[in-house]
Amino acid sequence: MTGVQTCALPISGDPTTEITAAAEREGCDLIAMGTHGHRWALDLLFGSVAEAVRHRTLVPVLMVRQQAADA
Repeated sequence: MTGVQTCALPISGDPTTEITAAAEREGCDLIAMGTHGHRWALDLLFGSVAEAVRHRTLVPVLMVRQQAADA
């Protein structure tokens, strides 16, 4: 894409904390994250990283759902 700058940062630690901190530190305009859809019981108990990031940052989050294998 023309005009879209991306980067990958090798970071370790709690994913939600590190993604939100990196987005703020790097001055990101958007956080794009893949999501697998709901795992119902597991998401209810633990939540998902994408959902946690969405609730912890003021940076807009684009959540892209993985296409089903049979589609």
